[in-house]
Amino acid sequence: MATKTKQAKPEAPTVSVTVAKFDTMEPFSVVRDGPIGEFETLAPGDYSPRGGTPLLDATAKIVSHLDRARAKGTITIGLLLDESGSMEGNQQAVVQGVNEFVGGMADVDSPDPEAAGKVLCVIFTDGYENSSTEMTSDKLREMIDQRERDGWTFIYMGANQDAWATGRAMGLSGHATGQTINYHASERGTAAALGTLRETGVAYVDDNALYIKMASSGSISEDGEVTPENTAAPGSSVKLPPIVESTSPYDLGEALKKAKGEED
Repeated sequence: MATKTKQAKPEAPTVSVTVAKFDTMEPFSVVRDGPIGEFETLAPGDYSPRGGTPLLDATAKIVSHLDRARAKGTITIGLLLDESGSMEGNQQAVVQGVNEFVGGMADVDSPDPEAAGKVLCVIFTDGYENSSTEMTSDKLREMIDQRERDGWTFIYMGANQDAWATGRAMGLSGHATGQTINYHASERGTAAALGTLRETGVAYVDDNALYIKMASSGSISEDGEVTPENTAAPGSSVKLPPIVESTSPYDLGEALKKAKGEED
């Protein structure tokens, strides 16, 4: 009688993180890049707002960088930070928020094997494009659309604008793999947005299928309340339906805890 061969559990993937920033003086600058376990926390001097906002050029550059960084057994995380002058006053919130975002993912004991080879790319800005010289909207739209089709996940977080409309113009689908998030450009609003992003990163790395099922576009208040509506752009007529009703990255964290409890 033949015996069944016990299949080995899939090996947990490694996680790599790229943190980059942009302004007109440096259209794309990598601040941190490598395995998450070797991530050196950002210090105040690592982020100093100045200049204008070459958003299209910088986004294309981080996508190209992540193209080169991605690997079969690795979850690749990219975070692009707007360092233009309009971010002045939010430096502390940005530095602390980035460190918490990476720290949350680093605390995941066993990253989801199903997420191996996947890419999460987050663009964080408080201003419109105003100074790109290399990339056009049409070319960037093609670039992002193709990578969403390849399984990448994009999150565009924007303030002082209709982030939903901007995200769509850049090629994001508005669905789970191409989300657009409005936030408030104040210090409190920036901290709230990056606090939400921490839970997003944890969910993406810990249970990718559940994350994709529950993620949606939305808006984040200064108090950290997440809604599936375009509330940060008063008078906007843009309405993108969420994947599921009334979800948020905070809901994801609770759902993951519940799911793990049920499995145990």
